[in-house]
Amino acid sequence: MFLPDVPGHLIGGRPLSAPGISLAELTARFERFLHDVYHRRPHGTTGEAPVARWRAGGFLPALPESRAALDMLLLRVPRPRKVGRDGIRFGGRRYVEPTLAAFVGEQVDVLYDPRDLAEVHVHHEGAFLCRALCPEHVDAPSLAQIRGARRRAREELKQSVAADEACHVQHNPPFQDRARPKPRFGGLKLYAADD
Repeated sequence: MFLPDVPGHLIGGRPLSAPGISLAELTARFERFLHDVYHRRPHGTTGEAPVARWRAGGFLPALPESRAALDMLLLRVPRPRKVGRDGIRFGGRRYVEPTLAAFVGEQVDVLYDPRDLAEVHVHHEGAFLCRALCPEHVDAPSLAQIRGARRRAREELKQSVAADEACHVQHNPPFQDRARPKPRFGGLKLYAADD
């Protein structure tokens, strides 16, 4: 319902209009659509507008039993994997945990947060089994630490450039344009219009 009105929406691999929308504008448009159109239009199954049904009361959505379960639902994406002798291979990485030794050859579901690949949550037959860690990423810096390091490096570079410029100006005074004598060519005419 929302996508056909977004600039650059594809139908059959061809855009209906030229793309050219920022993420902030996309977010604002979606929020307007959600509040002004979707919540107010009668739903195909219930025949009621979602906002009216919510306000009527008596409707309680199925909620997970804990905050950890909610986090697993909202932040992690499940992927089936087979447990190997050296752990679980996922996304070009290896994840290990001693508990996995009893499940070699078994099919498990790997749930992970795409923003944090240092660990995955392993489920077997729908039940939580363990947290497996990627040895290469356990001590890896967080995204905030990486951004802070980049910011500090930029500031150090700016200070270094400013110091170099100050040193250059101190040792090389600004060039003063002196009147240069015109070259003499001994009466040689360069162009037909020269006199």
